[in-house]
Amino acid sequence: MKVSAVVAAYDERENVEELSRRLHRVLAGLPGGDFEMVFVVEGRDGTREILERLGNELPGIRVLYSEGRSGLGAAFRRGFAAVSPEADLVVTMDADLNHRPEEIPALLAERARAQADILIGSRFVEGARSEGIPLWKRGISGLMNKIIGTLFDVEALDKSSGFRVYRVDALRRLTDYRNNDFAFLPEILIRATQLGLRVAEAPIHFTFRTHGESKMSIPQTSRSYLALLRTRFDGLSAAVLLLLAVGTGLRLLFAFPTHKFPPDADALLSGLRALDILAGKPRVFYSYLRIGALESYMHIPAFGLFGFTRTALSIAPLFSGVATLFFFFFFVREIFGRRAAAFALLFLAVPSPAYSWLYLPNGYAETMLLCVTTLYFAARTARTGHRDWTSFALGLSVGLGLWQSIQTLTCAAPALVWLVARRPDVLRRARFWLLVPAGFVLGAAPWILYNVLHPWATFHDNFTVRPAGSARDILSNALYLFQYELPEIVVEPNPFHMPPAWDRAAPVKAILRVPAAAAYAAALLALLLALRRRRAVSTQPSARGGVVLLLSVAATIMVVYVLSEAGETRGITERYVLPVSFVAAAALGLLIDSLWQRRRSLAVAAAVAVLIFNLSSYLWPWTAFRRHLRDLDRSDRALVDYLEAKGISWICGNYWVVYPFNWLSLRRLTGVPFQRDHDHYAYGSALSNTDSKWALVAVDPNTIRRWRGNLPLEGKVETVEKRFSVFIPSDRERARWNTGALLDALQAAVPVPAGH
Repeated sequence: MKVSAVVAAYDERENVEELSRRLHRVLAGLPGGDFEMVFVVEGRDGTREILERLGNELPGIRVLYSEGRSGLGAAFRRGFAAVSPEADLVVTMDADLNHRPEEIPALLAERARAQADILIGSRFVEGARSEGIPLWKRGISGLMNKIIGTLFDVEALDKSSGFRVYRVDALRRLTDYRNNDFAFLPEILIRATQLGLRVAEAPIHFTFRTHGESKMSIPQTSRSYLALLRTRFDGLSAAVLLLLAVGTGLRLLFAFPTHKFPPDADALLSGLRALDILAGKPRVFYSYLRIGALESYMHIPAFGLFGFTRTALSIAPLFSGVATLFFFFFFVREIFGRRAAAFALLFLAVPSPAYSWLYLPNGYAETMLLCVTTLYFAARTARTGHRDWTSFALGLSVGLGLWQSIQTLTCAAPALVWLVARRPDVLRRARFWLLVPAGFVLGAAPWILYNVLHPWATFHDNFTVRPAGSARDILSNALYLFQYELPEIVVEPNPFHMPPAWDRAAPVKAILRVPAAAAYAAALLALLLALRRRRAVSTQPSARGGVVLLLSVAATIMVVYVLSEAGETRGITERYVLPVSFVAAAALGLLIDSLWQRRRSLAVAAAVAVLIFNLSSYLWPWTAFRRHLRDLDRSDRALVDYLEAKGISWICGNYWVVYPFNWLSLRRLTGVPFQRDHDHYAYGSALSNTDSKWALVAVDPNTIRRWRGNLPLEGKVETVEKRFSVFIPSDRERARWNTGALLDALQAAVPVPAGH
């Protein structure tokens, strides 16, 4: 076996003689002793003369000289071209004694053991040591390692290490690199990944130079890496960035200009919890004990920028929605590869109509984000094995998810089981057992603390974890799931329940609903067929493992829904199985990817049918219903001004009508629903001042008439903004009622139709 050592040296007279003697001694001691040392020298400081003198003393030294500086990548390209045809392996290393020649035998042995085409002497794997690296160099190296790994799916931790062993046959396939400077090192790994070559890492002891000056400057290195990103940025990468931009733009249109949210009273609850937090009252949950207050904490920075407005409340779900797009792409890329992930991203960037509900500040955007981050980190760990940061991030995601909503366990539980089944070796890593629980405890700390102080309260008061009442209920849940919930998620043409007269796109949706549903059915079939498919090319992962994960997630979500009390809830409840959207989008991506390789016209037709159906079903800013919601927002604010001018301190009415005014008035005005079980934050029980001025508010004048007729009540009714009917009692009437008595009387009165 012949080993060729290639070293690029630019003005290294302080280090080159010691390096040459140590390197020669190590190579001569290898079994067989067949080697050569190729020095690519640039500069005028005498490095060439030193090497030429050593060449007369030490056999095997060859010098390629150029006075002008061409760059590290160009120098190594010259060196690789000069390698002897008889060479089997090429070793590269820095000329400044950063790398220790004495570690070469260990690297050669590890390359043989791992059967690697490229073996990297790594500073970042377990067992490695680094000394004296400047902070700025650590920062640039660490940042670019993360960026390159993310954009180009390069698994190696140390992508910029120059201490490497190449198999010559593999190196000759890697001639297509274009960067002439420092970034040629990660560029070679990008090409190796694209070609399906095997890359491994082994720990080294790295010592920053003690003699001479570093040739790596911040501007030069930055330009080199930017050039790398530009030259290696292919059409698929551009398509992914475009889809991310489209998805972000759509979510901006969903939320802005801001308007009265369709389920306004529920949507403003997280804002009310944020007010509690700002008042020095930390909160763990915002919706009973089911949904964590994570989003409420996220609102607080937005308040500083946009004030206490619906605009501020729209920022957190927008951030979470955009982050979900990124992690969804990375997740599908892990299980199906880049192209299928790009197609899948298309259907989440332009999501199903029901999914667009997630622009609302109701906590579900964060729930979905934590579901997909858990799936991503589990899939990443399954492919690469234990890495400290991914293991910690996996635990943190599961922990935050548990705090946010127990619903996230329907993704976390199958993902963790799948991970252990795919990579049982991670369980043998002590740091995995340390970092995953550490991340989990950190993320779930609020949830854990609450359950310690109130023993297992989140289980006692959460219908999601209580079993269904009977076998008949389970059967009813299953029928409802397949007849209503799943179709709602993918092909509901009117998720916002706009009046039919305002739904001008209804004919288009009616035409496209069937082909869109057919595309989803075909996608499910494609998932099942992928269980039998072997990987198409060496650079694409096998689809089987990813399909098993997706089907496991879907099955877990549906089983929990059917067997729990959550399934017994009827109405707008597709949110209880909403993570199935990830499975549906990934399945569509796999289907379109498969069709794209066979019949592109059919792939385009299927994608267009789904996308146009989705686009026709959104609550666009220019639609009549959306303009109506903006008008309602102005009416709400006008009513706050009116009531405050009248000296009203609390109002009573239907939950959907009066509860939003707690947020809109920043609780200067208390809105109390006459339905006591709808008073989420017990505002009614806190009202003890019977002398405070109150009013009844409704959007239907008949509601006020019925209440007055059944009680009866003295006072006057006024119309505000041609929308609200406001009953203001006389002073004698107000003194006659305390809060509890009034609520009891209203509760006993004629029920108010839903929504009034």
